[in-house]
Amino acid sequence: AAIHPALPWDDQTSNRLGRGLMSLSQDSKIPTPEEKLPISWCLWLRDLPPEDLQAVGKRLRLSAKLLNWIEQTHRLWQLLPTLPGQKPSQITMKLKGFHNIPICAVFSACEQPDLRQILQTYQDEYRHVRPFTTGNDLRALGLPPSPRYNEILSTLKQAWLDGQVQSEEEEKDLLHRLLEQE
Repeated sequence: AAIHPALPWDDQTSNRLGRGLMSLSQDSKIPTPEEKLPISWCLWLRDLPPEDLQAVGKRLRLSAKLLNWIEQTHRLWQLLPTLPGQKPSQITMKLKGFHNIPICAVFSACEQPDLRQILQTYQDEYRHVRPFTTGNDLRALGLPPSPRYNEILSTLKQAWLDGQVQSEEEEKDLLHRLLEQE
């Protein structure tokens, strides 16, 4: 008896899963052994419509977390072709909500070197960029806690990502210009 009628298994699915797992085994950075199984599920089920994914997930007793990662994999796969030509800050804004598992899954299944490079650069560099300035610094400068903190810190991070600031001193200059706009 079939597990579920919507559960796909065809040559395309087999090739995608095989290619993805091969890619993962060749890349020493990703994933950890614990990540390989959820990445495999993401590669296998990423194209299921949401209602079928929920039904298959229920039948196979997949966790809500895993189902979310599979849905993220689908969304990221759709988003990926829109990323070339974007500024690093724009790429970061679009990818920051994705968990590492879906990013690794899409990276492993993607055959286009330019798209793989975008994901790799995000994982290795962009997501780690932080301004020197913190909320405590803003408070020390007399700015009362408010949503403005997030706006200022995000602007500083974007400036670092896009190469508009390249030193702590340049960041401070930008910060003072932002505060003068208050």
